[in-house]
Amino acid sequence: MCHESGDGSCVKLKRYAGNPILEPGEAWEKEGTLPMVVFPNSAVVIDGTLFVYYGGADTVTAVATADLNEMIDFAMRHPNKAEGKV
Repeated sequence: MCHESGDGSCVKLKRYAGNPILEPGEAWEKEGTLPMVVFPNSAVVIDGTLFVYYGGADTVTAVATADLNEMIDFAMRHPNKAEGKV
């Protein structure tokens, strides 16, 4: 995964969270063709905000937002146990 920095260069993702950053919570994410499932489709960063476009219960599409720096901090505090093995 590549995150484009302000100068147009690419910053590679070197860590990912070991805990979910997106999971079913709303009724429309829990009930549908494939219940209890959310699946990200794409993500974009605009002015420091991470927008994650995702499907819910294989029935609807939605967008979740988060502060990019908070997401990076989350990944740093909750590393994947297989870090370095992937």
